[in-house]
Amino acid sequence: MKKLLLLLVFCILSPVLKAEILSDSIRVNENFDFDWKFKLGDIKEASSPALDDSDWKAVQLPHDWSIEMPFDKNMPRGASMGFLPGGIGWYRKSFVVPKNFKDKNIYILFDGVYHQSDVYLNGRHLGFHPYGYIGFGYDLTPFLNSGQKNTISVRVDHSGAPSSRWYSGSGIYRHVWLKITNSVHVANWGTYVTSSNITKNATEVKITTTIENKGASDKNVMLVSEIFSDKGDVVARTSSTTNIPKGKNIDIAHLVSVADPQLWSIGRPTLYRLVSSLKIDGILTDRYETPFGIRELRFDPKKGFFLNG
Repeated sequence: MKKLLLLLVFCILSPVLKAEILSDSIRVNENFDFDWKFKLGDIKEASSPALDDSDWKAVQLPHDWSIEMPFDKNMPRGASMGFLPGGIGWYRKSFVVPKNFKDKNIYILFDGVYHQSDVYLNGRHLGFHPYGYIGFGYDLTPFLNSGQKNTISVRVDHSGAPSSRWYSGSGIYRHVWLKITNSVHVANWGTYVTSSNITKNATEVKITTTIENKGASDKNVMLVSEIFSDKGDVVARTSSTTNIPKGKNIDIAHLVSVADPQLWSIGRPTLYRLVSSLKIDGILTDRYETPFGIRELRFDPKKGFFLNG
């Protein structure tokens, strides 16, 4: 049993993305938490793939470097930073993308980095993110070396601590993912669902879906929107076909009716599930799921806030 567990851990920690993960799925979210390296301080040339980081500390994410530092009651930032220092730190990770991924799109998604971050791939600056409490991501595809080593570098600046009213920590303190899709796909966080005209018998659900075409040609794309109940039954379905020009994002609106809506409430937090499927020439190219609740909100200036009446 111990040998089996060690084998599973080794497979998870492997820095080579495995080609077979795409065999049974058209969309892959690969956990990218393992085998990072960390160095405290603003390291010169830390974004360069040629940098020798063999003496850097090995870390697994989520990671907070501040909690590893000694407490100091005289710390100028005081209790709001837990009597701990902030500072600047760098993270690096190397991985290999198989050559048969060349027609895929690969994104990196950070659930949260505290506080201000700069992300680099193979020395190229992908972007700056100034806020520590929301997720963000970048498209790695144009800068990847297929079949060769790629290096992600992340500079995290929390030298301005405290930057919050409570202890926030410092570093890549939430999970990191690689998202692998076909060239035509639903954009990351690409669905927006609202409900209106809610009655006991039915409610209208409006769905806005952003579709990206990262391919080399225009595509006629069928979008199928299906809503499932918490019991797994299909309660609404609609579809439409739209031409998506190459290199463009298009928003597609669907409006459906859900009969006998089960409302989300504090006592009974019922969730529906929207499944957005993309088909090109009858072939499924993407499948994206969005959980959501149906509820009615109302604010009254004299009586306050109302949920479902």
